[in-house]
Amino acid sequence: LRIVSDAPEQPALRFGGKKHPAFRRLFDRVLADVPCTGDGTFRKNPDAWDDWRQKGALGQAKAQERIGMHGLKLLKPGGRMVYSTCSLNPQEDEAVVAQLLRQCQDVQLVDCSDMLPGLIRCPGVNQWAVMDPLGEFVDSLGKTFA
Repeated sequence: LRIVSDAPEQPALRFGGKKHPAFRRLFDRVLADVPCTGDGTFRKNPDAWDDWRQKGALGQAKAQERIGMHGLKLLKPGGRMVYSTCSLNPQEDEAVVAQLLRQCQDVQLVDCSDMLPGLIRCPGVNQWAVMDPLGEFVDSLGKTFA
């Protein structure tokens, strides 16, 4: 199943000729490869800097949360969801995952480093600062600073 949109709605599926309009908790695995600002591709695509705006990250985060919530609703108990972006912005990565964890008490973050030992990785961050639409910097706890 591939859902191509911002996925706030669930499409209707047919299994054996029967329509299943609200399929929930059907899948063992879900890949949420969400749309993002793409700032992780700047090295190979330097022209992308011309189009990048902080507002883009602010707007993407809400859509990313909706897609993530939709993906979690599709999982069977014990299933796994991979959340993926090509962004380096914690507002599109760690902040979205943190929001999903806050909203879904029965979901937990899993360390998968032992499953993919050859994958080059670095740990995520648990504090970050972002610029709000008014140009003020706000830390991950919601405090404004200069």
